[in-house]
Amino acid sequence: MEFIDELERTKARTIQYFDLAGEDLEKTYAPEKRSVRYLLNQLADSETVLFYRAAAVTLARLSGALTPPLARSACLPAASTFRRSHF
Repeated sequence: MEFIDELERTKARTIQYFDLAGEDLEKTYAPEKRSVRYLLNQLADSETVLFYRAAAVTLARLSGALTPPLARSACLPAASTFRRSHF
């Protein structure tokens, strides 16, 4: 429950930044930098992606589709031969 309590505290601290006036949302921390609005949207997008990834991993583990760590480690030598120059 400690984890849930921390999430609730973080939510309470974060939500106040989403309730700003329009002019405050357009402020930047330096000239030619991203606005508060942009950064808050990025934060929300990142949280959404994290949620979906966590849900996908959880479902994969529950269904047995997730490869165990030891089986994955057997693939590492082959993967290390792949060079970034292939991109």
